[in-house]
Amino acid sequence: PGRVLRLLVGDRSGAQVELEVPFESQHRELRVGDAAELVVVSDSVQMTRFRALREAYLPETGTWASEYPFAERSVFVFISNAIEEERRGFKDYQRSEDDNYLL
Repeated sequence: PGRVLRLLVGDRSGAQVELEVPFESQHRELRVGDAAELVVVSDSVQMTRFRALREAYLPETGTWASEYPFAERSVFVFISNAIEEERRGFKDYQRSEDDNYLL
């Protein structure tokens, strides 16, 4: 058994998932507090119970942490980028409403 990377991923609600994956050289770039994205599924609308795919994408460094590539990575990154663009657009929209500007 080689070196292992242990990631504890959580959100503001207190939900957490721990991942243990084989350590790879690109993991040296990771820092505490880096954003991580995972696919999660739940049988609860409130997401009080959930399971996470054991694969994390860290968009700031473009790094993946997984034992095996479960997700179709190009699609995952495409969706991640689309969500980020939508989030930025929503922030710009909110700011324009606050400043009484039209975009």
